[in-house]
Amino acid sequence: MWERLAYFLRQPYNFSNSCRTATIYLDGNLFSYFLYRICNNKTISCQLSDQEPRCQVRLVYTKIPNHNKPFRISEQMPIRFRLYLYIAFSLFWFFCGCGNEDLPNESNYAPKISLLKAETDIVEPGQQVSIYLKTIDLEGDPISYSWQANGGSIQGDENGAVWLAPENERKYTIEITVSDGFKSNTSSIDLQVWKTRLGNYYPLSVGNTWYYEDDQGNQIVFEIIDTIQIQLPDNRTEKSYVLQKYDPNLPEEERVYNFSYLGKEIDENGEVKAIIQQAQNVTSGTDGTIMFVPFLPLYKFPLIPGYQWQKQFQAKLTPELFPIGGGLDKNEVLSEETLNVPAGQFENVFQVQETFKWRFFDRDLDETVVQKWLAPDVGIIKFTQAQTRADVTVEVDFELVSYDLVNGNELESN
Repeated sequence: MWERLAYFLRQPYNFSNSCRTATIYLDGNLFSYFLYRICNNKTISCQLSDQEPRCQVRLVYTKIPNHNKPFRISEQMPIRFRLYLYIAFSLFWFFCGCGNEDLPNESNYAPKISLLKAETDIVEPGQQVSIYLKTIDLEGDPISYSWQANGGSIQGDENGAVWLAPENERKYTIEITVSDGFKSNTSSIDLQVWKTRLGNYYPLSVGNTWYYEDDQGNQIVFEIIDTIQIQLPDNRTEKSYVLQKYDPNLPEEERVYNFSYLGKEIDENGEVKAIIQQAQNVTSGTDGTIMFVPFLPLYKFPLIPGYQWQKQFQAKLTPELFPIGGGLDKNEVLSEETLNVPAGQFENVFQVQETFKWRFFDRDLDETVVQKWLAPDVGIIKFTQAQTRADVTVEVDFELVSYDLVNGNELESN
């Protein structure tokens, strides 16, 4: 009802057919509204004032042909009865409707946007991207389309749009508003303008070795020693790279080995879109292995500062896959920078933070926060880690001293 009043206040309207006249006007009082309508030889007028604690209502019945003086019925009604007024006016409009009225119907719905999607979420600077659109109007009304972007230029119609990305690297919003002349609907999508950094940020090849050292002279070696096939429940297998970590200063018989099992996710173009962790040994120096279900995405490419992702997981002891709790693994790309370490100076280095929480019933088994700096065609050149197990926290800070990569500039295909 109030939408109808607002509509009339914006646009005075004249009726035809059974309705003689219709006028909506203000009498100088900004908060008072008057409704006057003649239909089927009856006149109803109403004054609603929002400035006073009570609403005054006056019903007027007039015999139009004889132009007799109207018989008036006046009464005072509390504000709480405004709901009754709404119902009364609604019934009046229903039973005393006019033919050929070009008014928004109470059953009119705004057009719906059933599809708004870009061909890609990441666009190179200065490149064009197509945006696809599908809409529907339940009443079959003609629809108008208005496209907007907070950067670059956009041209579109009822089928979609083409957006020309600006040169500045950041996230932009594309917005579409559809209207049937009375009601409208708006939807938007975000697109990232980003120039892809070249290089392999996590080379996975058997024989690749990285040597790290902290400021106390402690050393640790990361080495990919083998590949295995992980058996999945649906009889599929997935290739896994076995990453071994150890202290090279200890005699071989005294070394404590930790293992991580890593894999690749490949997109439809054959490019690596993510590095995933499939499993790891339960604790340092033990043979027990836990598998993460689902696998944990450690890095999603391209790495873009501000991007975040997370995965809830179950930890299952192999080979029986007995569940031993679960948790949440969260990742965020913090920055892009140039970084100096003992192994050299590296550009386009991305800092990625991982927060790993593993619980069994109401007990915290592991909480680890690790920050890793990844360089193109090298991998991890620095990492810090704070790991808490059994209320004991161990912190480390290592930088890359040297590395030896086999086919380090090539991406293997599964």
